[in-house]
Amino acid sequence: MENHRAANPWGRQNTLIAKLLPVIPAVAVASVMLSSLLAGMPNTVAARIYGGPPGHDGTIAWRVVASWRDRGSYVPLAQQQLSIQSHDALLAVGTTDNEGAWEARIPLHSLPSATDPLDITVRCHNGKNSGDVLLQAPIALYPPVWRTSIRRVSHRIEGRRTGPLQVDVSLMRGTIAATFPERAVVRVTSNSTPIPGARVVLTGDGVSFQPSHTLSTNAQGRAEVTLVAPLPSSTIEVQATDASGQSGTFEGVLPVRAGAFWIDPDRLVQNTIAVTSPVGHPYAYVTVFDEHSRLFGARLSLTRDAFGGATATMPLPSRAHSWILAIPDPPGAEIERQSLAWPVITSPDEPAEATHVSTPMLADGMPAAIAASKERRHAHRLRALLILTAAAMIETGLIGLRSRNARQQIKQLLASDVEIEISISRTVVGGVRFWLMMLIGTSLIAVAFGTLAFVTWWGM
Repeated sequence: MENHRAANPWGRQNTLIAKLLPVIPAVAVASVMLSSLLAGMPNTVAARIYGGPPGHDGTIAWRVVASWRDRGSYVPLAQQQLSIQSHDALLAVGTTDNEGAWEARIPLHSLPSATDPLDITVRCHNGKNSGDVLLQAPIALYPPVWRTSIRRVSHRIEGRRTGPLQVDVSLMRGTIAATFPERAVVRVTSNSTPIPGARVVLTGDGVSFQPSHTLSTNAQGRAEVTLVAPLPSSTIEVQATDASGQSGTFEGVLPVRAGAFWIDPDRLVQNTIAVTSPVGHPYAYVTVFDEHSRLFGARLSLTRDAFGGATATMPLPSRAHSWILAIPDPPGAEIERQSLAWPVITSPDEPAEATHVSTPMLADGMPAAIAASKERRHAHRLRALLILTAAAMIETGLIGLRSRNARQQIKQLLASDVEIEISISRTVVGGVRFWLMMLIGTSLIAVAFGTLAFVTWWGM
């Protein structure tokens, strides 16, 4: 019996190979899964910074928005602690809200020049993304796009004038929100000379006047009235007549903004920003700025009132020559470019200009995060492909070895029978048919492992 086993080593090898054949694919799949598990899913997290130049006190007001990119959509990183560093200096630490945003205020010890960008690194310090660098880029403290986005809107209403008396109508804050009261000033002049005591009669379509539609100009040739216009197409007509009987008229269209947030001017006098939404928005995104810098940014939670609107208040951080932008969407959204900012009036008797502004994006860490994620995913794919290729080669080699051993074993058995014909021996052993079957078996293994590699490649 021992002599028979010694003379037949192919049987023992085939037994071992038969045990290894189902183990190799299982080990390969387990290795790929373990490799993916240890490497983790590609974590595409990044931050964007919106803002403008620092204020005169050297304080930067930036809006940092952190998000996670998942198959083309962006999920905010809510309630995450972030830090802003420049080289080894820690500039600010804060926590994102449920929209993944943090209004950071960064005091600078000395105001940098306009040509010196600030090298910024934004990091996450808690959650599963702890330690991740969300953004690393130089940021221009005085971006030219900030100045170019500011466009002042005259407080004077454009219209048609007739008669020897010059009649001009100005909105005290350069704009008017639908359904909300707004002060206006009527000026009556003749050859640039104010006309005191002129009788002013106001009429219009879709507009009401408070306290009356009949006014009289003061010594400066001006009269004040409060307008309430519920429609964007509201028109106003003014007729002024002086003591001598000379008259002049004005006809124009009021620049009414439907659905715009309203800032209460009386509360501004008390250094309080009172925002009112006519349609009950959940939040108001408030930006306080002047022509040279972004001074402050905040998201206010609005409280619904009994009239279907919503209100919120906050302290006014700056009065001098500043504007207040209140919009229902975050800074950087497209709608912001179509919004007007309310001026903080420094002189109660002189109209002020409204302003268009757009908060630019100063830095975006998402492209670098996506590129790094692609590199990690490519490395994971190559590692999985190498594992599966090695497994396929081992599997093919084992099947080839088993087939060769079986063939040798058959040859040995046939050789012991001296009476069998040579043609029958060749038919049993296989000849060309043996190699054809080997080719078919190898192809099937390649297809099986290739399919698994394809699924693994596109699944990572």
